[in-house]
Amino acid sequence: MTFFLVYLFTQIENIAALFALGGTLFTWSLIAALATYPTAFILGNKETFDNWLVRMNKFRKWNYFLATVGAIFFVIGSLLPNKKDLAIIVAAGATYEILTSNEAKEVGGKALELLKKQMDDALKDDKALNSLKSQAAESIKEQGKQAW
Repeated sequence: MTFFLVYLFTQIENIAALFALGGTLFTWSLIAALATYPTAFILGNKETFDNWLVRMNKFRKWNYFLATVGAIFFVIGSLLPNKKDLAIIVAAGATYEILTSNEAKEVGGKALELLKKQMDDALKDDKALNSLKSQAAESIKEQGKQAW
């Protein structure tokens, strides 16, 4: 899977260019299919007109099919991300996998325990506790003065 993602990342612009040709295929196929109708009217008499329509029926079906394929290719090409967007998508997926792994949860839990222990040790000192209380009181007084 990793090799496929690397390949996709390096070739995404070429793939998008291939799908962008779908717009051109759609346009020319539709023009060719629709051009058969006025040509039949130009021919003039009813018998030639009917024969022309029968012969062009298969041609029109193929052109409508190619126009549909072209439209689908064009839509897919429009929805493909560029290299920057693809890099963001892949990085987000890899980050999510790393953050939800068991190792990350274990390390995160240990880091939280260490932080709690250090905070408890720091607050055990009366001096540190009193200092924190006085800083909090001063901060509250300053915020009150600024509000008035």
